[in-house]
Amino acid sequence: MILNNLIKARDLAVECHEGQMRKWGDEKAITHSIEVSNMAIERAEELKLPDEEVADIGIAAILHDTIEDGEVDNIRYKIRDMFGDKVYQIVDDLTRTEEGKYWEYLDKLIKEGRLESLLIKYCDMIHNISTLPLNVGLHNRYTKAMNMLYPVLEKKIKERKLKCQK
Repeated sequence: MILNNLIKARDLAVECHEGQMRKWGDEKAITHSIEVSNMAIERAEELKLPDEEVADIGIAAILHDTIEDGEVDNIRYKIRDMFGDKVYQIVDDLTRTEEGKYWEYLDKLIKEGRLESLLIKYCDMIHNISTLPLNVGLHNRYTKAMNMLYPVLEKKIKERKLKCQK
């Protein structure tokens, strides 16, 4: 079941990103989504989260750019219908709806985001900065954003560990 849902998420993301390339380099957009998902799954497993939560994180990570960048009609409804409210909410958390409002979006995510959303966003930033050519000039933005997000993510991780110990 878990593997089937990951495959369905990958297939939906492939459909959403068909023909799209990353903003820098010559890599297909879907490659980024799959890499972010792999990273997020690894981190979730390191945290010893339950298998179902790890799967939800992997699915949401694959789909994290589909609403914002995808080209499939009714994608919000498809995500909710195929993967449920939790995955939908994580993907929605990760969706920036207004171009140019990056810092407002990030601030809202940091204040309101759940552990899963913050973890995926952090992996998204890591992958972006690791593949970003030096001449693009976004390194400072990503570094600042990662420095803002990480302490909140770390706090959420500690809270989750305490909750699990009770």
